[in-house]
Amino acid sequence: MDAQKDVQPPKQQPMIYICGECHTENEIKARDPIRCRECGYRIMYKKRTKRCILLNSVSAALIFLFAAIFHRKIIAAKQKKKNLM
Repeated sequence: MDAQKDVQPPKQQPMIYICGECHTENEIKARDPIRCRECGYRIMYKKRTKRCILLNSVSAALIFLFAAIFHRKIIAAKQKKKNLM
């Protein structure tokens, strides 16, 4: 039981938010107030990560590839069925 109390939770890295008014980047941690450090504006937008954009483009390419393969198989099956008649 004592060993579990000594274990620290992993530290969360601050997220980067962009101010809706002055457009400056702000690092905000989990318990920090949602407020721009430059102008004090309270509407903040989460900055996009490059990883998500890359993941979306890769998954779109894979979907396109599988659709093309599936389409070719359907056309081949129709031609085979047409030749058998």
